[in-house]
Amino acid sequence: MDNDNEAISLYWAPRKKRSHLVPAFVRNVKRRFWFFVLVVLLTLIFILMNTPYRLADSGLSHSTGASSSLDVSVSLPGDTWAKTANSTELSQATEANVNAAQDLETPAKPAATGTSTAAPPDSEYCTTWPVDSDGKYTPEPKPAKALSLDSFAPEGGWKKPNGLKVVAVVFYGRKRNVDILDCYLQQNMVSNGGYVDEVRYLVRTDKEDDVNWLKDFVEGKPKHNIVDLGDCTQTLHGCIWEHGIEIDTMFLKIDSDITYIHHDAVPQLVHTRLAQPHPLVISAQVINSPATGIQHGAIHPFLPDPSPRPTRPASASWRPSSLGPYPADAPGNPADLQPPYRGHPWLLALQAPPIGASPGRAAAAAAQQQYSLLYNLERNQMALYHFGRRLSFPSDQCNSYRGPGGEQLYDEQRERHEPKFAAVWGHDFAAVLPADDEAAMPPQRPDRPSVVDTRAVAAYLPQEVGRQTDLLDRWRAFANENVCSADNQKSPWDGRCEGF
Repeated sequence: MDNDNEAISLYWAPRKKRSHLVPAFVRNVKRRFWFFVLVVLLTLIFILMNTPYRLADSGLSHSTGASSSLDVSVSLPGDTWAKTANSTELSQATEANVNAAQDLETPAKPAATGTSTAAPPDSEYCTTWPVDSDGKYTPEPKPAKALSLDSFAPEGGWKKPNGLKVVAVVFYGRKRNVDILDCYLQQNMVSNGGYVDEVRYLVRTDKEDDVNWLKDFVEGKPKHNIVDLGDCTQTLHGCIWEHGIEIDTMFLKIDSDITYIHHDAVPQLVHTRLAQPHPLVISAQVINSPATGIQHGAIHPFLPDPSPRPTRPASASWRPSSLGPYPADAPGNPADLQPPYRGHPWLLALQAPPIGASPGRAAAAAAQQQYSLLYNLERNQMALYHFGRRLSFPSDQCNSYRGPGGEQLYDEQRERHEPKFAAVWGHDFAAVLPADDEAAMPPQRPDRPSVVDTRAVAAYLPQEVGRQTDLLDRWRAFANENVCSADNQKSPWDGRCEGF
């Protein structure tokens, strides 16, 4: 009997072992199966939740250069906008794409939170910076090391002569440009180690918005004042200069559209004025002036972006190198030089000659010179703008000044044009006033020439060029990075240009 039981136990033992293995395998399979199902469900939920946002974004993004569901083409003859949409692509668009297209059709309507709002088509300006739906810009951290530029200061550095009073006179017209100019004025104030004792604003506009901004801007700024011009606001410059002329003061006449001043320019101009008393006016080497047009080594062949709409994301960069070269296979005729869209950049054309400043091409030549200056700044080759020689005049024998200045001068041969940035003595202007000819302001004197100090480099941005291109944004970006203090960083004033 015992033997029989032992035999039965031996027979069933392997089967019992197998019967325990089967439930364990089933349990294993069930765990893996439900884990796999859970992963699949979570993945589907994630995809479904994010799909609407991707569809909506696809109709708004033009930053990669790839074709999108909405093709917007903008032209700007006379600051008018024209839009065209590809009907085939729109017919295939999702409802979210259509809503995005409607938002672009009415840019004044605020976009959803986190997106950008385009400037209205009839607005004078727009920005290519990444402003949000409220038009606000979040400044990027100021770089620890700014652009390194050579200085042409004398050995030992610049030293302002004792007893010399220097007053900057800003002919004020537009707040957007003066907001950038402010950083350069602050850099050159005596309180910051510069040469300028005081800044006076002579208002040359009747736009209430610009005038009110200047009043708020000057309030609380020491050594910054608005001069009451009385009836002279909209009259000729001769009337304006009759206000506040001080005999023993050196005045720096600065146009409000000056958007760049080299760090050596003010002291260089002051010392040249001291070294050269005979010329009536010592003008800076202002980019986009007659003197600059003859400097072929400093001017590079930039051409407007050949694309009909923006292909780059909104950015606060000033460097031309970030744009890449002008495409060799670009369609159309580059010589047309028509602005393709608002806020367009200009690209370096490696195989083309520079644009000549011929009649009808003044705006194009100005834009090319501005981009060339940014290019030369980026490459630290500002010496390209220096030319000319020392000039001698009979009255030099009576000058007791011994110091730097006047090393490289260009005699304008009594050409008649209004200097945008120049040094004049108060007693010289007092002697020639009153004057009523704005085109010859300062007044023409056959015995007192006007000369250009080519070592004192500055840039003048014409209003037309500032409206059509991204140059105002680029000069603001340059100032923020290299000139403005950390607590004086500048922001755009407007909504985004359409397509950015």
